[in-house]
Amino acid sequence: MGSRYCGADSLRRAMENFFKFAPDYSVVLEGQAVDGDTLCSWGKISFTPQHSFGTETPNGERVTTTVFILFRFSDNRIVWESFHFDIADAARQTGVSASAYRRS
Repeated sequence: MGSRYCGADSLRRAMENFFKFAPDYSVVLEGQAVDGDTLCSWGKISFTPQHSFGTETPNGERVTTTVFILFRFSDNRIVWESFHFDIADAARQTGVSASAYRRS
């Protein structure tokens, strides 16, 4: 949600925090395209938010929304990722305002 992480330690902490937020996170890819060293994938993500957003508390419902992910590769390793999903749709499904998601 507007985050940038560089380095193994920073990325590890970010992923640990993400899975505390969404321990049941899953992704189902529905399609992909490749151009050189860039992979574009799209599909659906699902998760159940596990914490409040400021003063707003999610309703406990599982979210499913569209996702678009870009990866860049070098030497058979992911060197860059850009992950996009509809925050407003996720917020609507959990009963939390989109602005609360953005501030988190």
